[in-house]
Amino acid sequence: MEMKEPDWVKVSDRLPLCTHEADDEHDLDGYPTWTGFVSDSLEISDGASLARGHLRDDGVWVVYDAEHDFQLVEPSEIKYWKSLPVLPIYDRKIER
Repeated sequence: MEMKEPDWVKVSDRLPLCTHEADDEHDLDGYPTWTGFVSDSLEISDGASLARGHLRDDGVWVVYDAEHDFQLVEPSEIKYWKSLPVLPIYDRKIER
């Protein structure tokens, strides 16, 4: 069975659901300064570059490890998103 690649969705058409409770930002003492809900991790794009991140329920996009990403996507420039691909499942034979 072949897995279908998730389709790109325009941000102007639909935003991902934010279903995971999280605290994304912390002060210098480690206390959360933002608490809310976030989407699943996603592939995101400005139409030219690719990155991974998630959306917060306050509309803020969070880009993962942007300082190490050779294809930096600015949060304010995100135009497309899609779910991460499903990993293939391998059958393992039980050795006796």
